[in-house]
Amino acid sequence: MKKLSAAVALVLASTTAMADYQGEVFASYENSYSGDTDWYFIGGTYHFSSVSTDSHPFAEAAFLERSNNISLAYSQTSQKDADDEDAVSAEVAIYIPQAMLYVAPFYTYTKSKFEGDSSSDNYWGVTAGLTPIDGLRITTTWVDDIDYDLNFDVKYVLKLVNDTAINLEFGFYETDEGGEDFVSAAIDYYFDRTFSVGLEVEDQHESVYGIRTRKFFTENFSAYAAYRNGDDNDSWLIGASFRF
Repeated sequence: MKKLSAAVALVLASTTAMADYQGEVFASYENSYSGDTDWYFIGGTYHFSSVSTDSHPFAEAAFLERSNNISLAYSQTSQKDADDEDAVSAEVAIYIPQAMLYVAPFYTYTKSKFEGDSSSDNYWGVTAGLTPIDGLRITTTWVDDIDYDLNFDVKYVLKLVNDTAINLEFGFYETDEGGEDFVSAAIDYYFDRTFSVGLEVEDQHESVYGIRTRKFFTENFSAYAAYRNGDDNDSWLIGASFRF
């Protein structure tokens, strides 16, 4: 009996330990514009300290814990009869709890190819904002060499009962004179800590509506998918992530 109790305690301890993680790698594929565009994406995030998932939806743990981290990503866009583009980006996200501040400088390098001609570009910027209460972050983004236009993103995660939760997102980007402002909104409902289904909408030149879902099959492995529909823009996305 003592051996059995010890074994059970060891399994529970191992399960608890696995709930925390410090790194995550992910990959996704998106097909859009009636099959004319393929988009491949791989990346990873390393957290400077272990992220606890205790009592959090797994997908929102790093956000709710206000975890400082660094992210690297590579994407490749292939368009029929148009430019192909490779992009490499890096971002460092820092939370300063005492001042309720969030600061995330980033850098992106892009290389495009069209009919044998190549060109490259790079830019950097910073996203900064406030975290006035638990689960809420309000940010705006500034990019070097681009005139600042009013923009902001709001994200709020509200925990409900029995491991359920709601994630709310809203974004607004003002464009130059004569252009149409970009507005987006999304909501995800967490049926439990491992599974969510969400709806999203974007509006600028046209309205685009989407549905998305993510499922953690274990505490380490998850898969996600999304479908978006607009007058001139249908797309679908699949992806997966692994934590360690």
